[in-house]
Amino acid sequence: MADKVSIVNLTPWTQGFKRINTVGHISIPAYGRLNIETEEVVSQCYAKNNQFTGEDGHGSHARIYVEDPAIRKEFEFETETSKQKVLTDDKLAKLFEYKRMGDFEKNMKDLVVIHAERFILVEYIKKHKINDYEKIKAVERFTGIPMN
Repeated sequence: MADKVSIVNLTPWTQGFKRINTVGHISIPAYGRLNIETEEVVSQCYAKNNQFTGEDGHGSHARIYVEDPAIRKEFEFETETSKQKVLTDDKLAKLFEYKRMGDFEKNMKDLVVIHAERFILVEYIKKHKINDYEKIKAVERFTGIPMN
């Protein structure tokens, strides 16, 4: 493993955590990237910091993404055949390809799980200028965030 590894904040606000191996805190700006010691990332994962390990302990819906594939595989965030389950622009683009509202709503509920992902979904709509009234209303109902 390398001495340092890149980690990415997947949320639209600052994420931070207390260091385990040394004194201090780490702060990552919204959608920011930071290189930190590999040992610190491994320690955070062993300590079950859900910013890294996600909702299920296996990286699903994590708020901080580890860019080192060896670490992701070591902690079973992903395997040779499946990728880590984090919300990406590609996944959101596929979500908005659904024509039937029932399919759209079901897949939205499966894809968008944590609070941060609700904000990411709303930002995606604004950024990509999604112009589908029914889907926007469904997102508003689901997230509770008005699209003014």
